[in-house]
Amino acid sequence: MSSESTRIASNIRVISLLREGSHIGCDSQGMLYVEDASARSGKVSQFFLEFHQKARISHVIAQATEKYFENLDPKDFSQRYRVILEIFKQDNCLLPDDKRKLIERAYQYKCEGLIKKRIESTTAQAICSIEMSFDPEVDLGVRNEISPKLTAQGINGSYFIKNFQGQIIGIFKPSDEEAYMPNNPRGKTDTSFSQRVGHFPGTSCYKEVLAYDLGGELFGVPYTTMIKVTFPENPTSTTLVQKTGSFQFFVQGTALDSMTTREVDIISTKQIQMQAAFDLVFGNCDRHYGNAFYNESNGQFHLIDHGLILLGSLNWHNEPDKIISEIHGEWISCKQVKEPVLQEVKNWIADLDENEVERKIRDRMSTAVENFSENQDEFQKHVDGIIIATKTQIRFVKKAVENGYSLYQIGEMMMETLDNYSSRPAFEEICADTSKFIRKSQDLVDPWQHLSSLIDSCVKKK
Repeated sequence: MSSESTRIASNIRVISLLREGSHIGCDSQGMLYVEDASARSGKVSQFFLEFHQKARISHVIAQATEKYFENLDPKDFSQRYRVILEIFKQDNCLLPDDKRKLIERAYQYKCEGLIKKRIESTTAQAICSIEMSFDPEVDLGVRNEISPKLTAQGINGSYFIKNFQGQIIGIFKPSDEEAYMPNNPRGKTDTSFSQRVGHFPGTSCYKEVLAYDLGGELFGVPYTTMIKVTFPENPTSTTLVQKTGSFQFFVQGTALDSMTTREVDIISTKQIQMQAAFDLVFGNCDRHYGNAFYNESNGQFHLIDHGLILLGSLNWHNEPDKIISEIHGEWISCKQVKEPVLQEVKNWIADLDENEVERKIRDRMSTAVENFSENQDEFQKHVDGIIIATKTQIRFVKKAVENGYSLYQIGEMMMETLDNYSSRPAFEEICADTSKFIRKSQDLVDPWQHLSSLIDSCVKKK
């Protein structure tokens, strides 16, 4: 008999010795024990005399094993869970209904264990729900109810995730299913391409989390974190692997691209201006109005889809002709950004600490290195590039706001728009000029000083 079989059998024997008034406990090894046993109860004894019946045996084995799962560390769950299920298959000792209930309770215990480990409760349930949905031992009806569903739009692998009750609670975006990654479910698997010049394929999920790290609830970015879960290797595979990706809470609201201009105009100036400031400072090249939501019932404004922020295409260590501003925001057409910058928005911009921003970017991107083991040098250069571009953006926006520019005017200087499409945006020219300068100066002058002088000249009002 295996050690697991012995342990389960021992648990059954303990239950058979239960006496009325006794306390049942579970030790660190998952063994049940009885404390302060009192006189034997006839009622309890009679219950255990019926153990020879299959139903009773099945029920007690399930009950004993449930205690084991209740005490199991979440990191040991997957391995121990499989071992125990294999024992049950070999011994044929559980009735289908008892097994079904036991499996469902086991996942609930894992979820509770993750929460005790300080995993946010909705995230913990998402992890367990995803793994449960691909577990062949789970009832088919339950699996169908909670199974992740690929979103209808987009070019990345993005999945609606449900809780144990089948309600949508968030979006999961695996790194290896992003556009131009090997397992992209929408056919974009040619790894020689990238969504944008300054983007590194496979990093969008990390940038989704960075958007929350850098902006959080102040900008209406829903809670977002990285998770690792068991998931199909690719859309057509039955092989399950461990996948890393971002998980973001699901939010209710109407996308701004479904609203009229008049409806958008009544959204508070603060919310529209904060969105614009966020996109300019962190270089968002994908702010179309399908990824900005407004909930009219509570006045909440939400920003989603930040996989294409923090690009490296404005890194002035690149060749001048390879420097390009990819920043884009449809908010440029909103009347709110043409108004003077609100003091609260000014304060947020003024208080930005570029060194703290760098720390957060490096900390988050350091967790992505394991996904790019074959080209870590190239990946590190990408991270260095987005640091330079982001610091430059912060300095430019700060200076422009200090000099009284509206966010509309700053957008005109930093983005390609209908009014400047025939020439480089002013900010792009500054980065290109700095690139030329460092190639001539041979490190004799600090390029940041040269950059600052260019910014001052650009934003100085006549």
